Parts: sequence; C-alpha cells; structure tokens
Amino acid sequence: IDATVALWDFISTHYTQTAPELGKWVAAYDLLNEPTYESRGVTTKECWEVFDKLYDTIRANGDQHVIAMEGCWDFGSLPDPAAYGWENVMYQYHLYDDSNDSFKEVTTHHASKNFNVPVLAGEFSPSGKLPITMYYGNHNLPDFKDYDMRGRTYRYLTEAPIYPFGYGLSYTT
Repeated sequence: IDATVALWDFISTHYTQTAPELGKWVAAYDLLNEPTYESRGVTTKECWEVFDKLYDTIRANGDQHVIAMEGCWDFGSLPDPAAYGWENVMYQYHLYDDSNDSFKEVTTHHASKNFNVPVLAGEFSPSGKLPITMYYGNHNLPDFKDYDMRGRTYRYLTEAPIYPFGYGLSYTT
C-alpha cells in the first residue's frame, strides 16, 4: 500500500506543482483497476480504506482532479462518499456482462442510494465481441495472488478457452 500511496503522491505532485500546465489535460485519476480484497473477488471495506489513503494523499497536494474509484462485480461494493468526506469523485464499474439488465442494475442501484456521484460503466463491448477470455473453470487458472501472466489472458493462456478474447460477431459481420 505504501508504494501505491507514494506513486499517487508523485503523480499528483507532478500534475499540480511540477508541471501544472500538463495537469489541465488530465480528466481524472483512476486509482486502482478492479480492486479486490484477498480472494473474495469483490471490493470491500478494506479497499475503501486504501481508497481513502490515496484520496487524502492526492488532496493534500491541493489537487482537485476527479478521482475515480472502481467497485468490482457487486454494484453495492462502494460506500457513500459522504461517509469518508470524499468530494469530486466518480464511481466506475466494468460491465463484462453487456446486457441492458447489467447497466440498469448499476444505474438503479446508484439512483436508489442517492450518492450524488457520477458513474462510469466501462470495459464492455457494444460490438458484440467478448472483451474478456472465458475459461473452462478456475482449475486451469494460476493462484489469485500469483501475478505472473503465464496462464492468464488470451495472450498467455496455455489451454484452449471456451471463448477467446474478441469472440463473437460484430455489427458489420
């Protein structure tokens, strides 16, 4: 966590103090991609505490860029930002399920919570092609805490997947 805090302190300092002329071109900081706690695979309170440290580090530099925080897989996985004193934040979710139901679930959840936070639904494929590789099961995946890319993703998978990255028809085929 300390290294991540130091990284965001460096980035924030760079765009607010070292090279503020470049900071005007930065729309938002996306703090962590698909953050999960241990092997539960969802964003939990432990992740919120990390978000809070990163948020405080960035704001301590006088940096008012939008801070994006992502919730994994469960649309209720992010807290009310007011509980942490977070301002100028955006929540985001990666919707690997391209269905309208998935998008409606995100928007309905946030409307019901009245968090008053913009929501970005990203990493989905309106083209109809899969934006991920579908495996036969967890048995052929490396341990969750193993960050080696061998055996992961379409590029490094050694066994044939059910459906490879990019599988499917596009609007033009």
